[in-house]
Amino acid sequence: MFSAGDLPIITGSGVDPSVLRWVAWPLRTTAAFTESRSTVAQLIELSLDGDPETFYEHVSEVGTAAMSAYWDRVSTWVSTPEGQTALTAEDYARFYDDNGPE
Repeated sequence: MFSAGDLPIITGSGVDPSVLRWVAWPLRTTAAFTESRSTVAQLIELSLDGDPETFYEHVSEVGTAAMSAYWDRVSTWVSTPEGQTALTAEDYARFYDDNGPE
């Protein structure tokens, strides 16, 4: 989920990154980047007792940006042909052609 792996190397609030395992995945980037330890605690409680349908209401702007970057990495990983480390311009044209699939 993070560039370093499942958890970030550090958190904005200073909580140990392993604490984020208690945060529901849609809220994890928000918890990682918040500067408030109390916000992390609230996100843990919400994750344990809250309604998953409401999780997205609690995602911060920076959490949204981080999740978007995550999904971009996943999309690139899924779409990149074996043996390549990144998509080429030709790959992008083939996969994301404005005229639809081939």
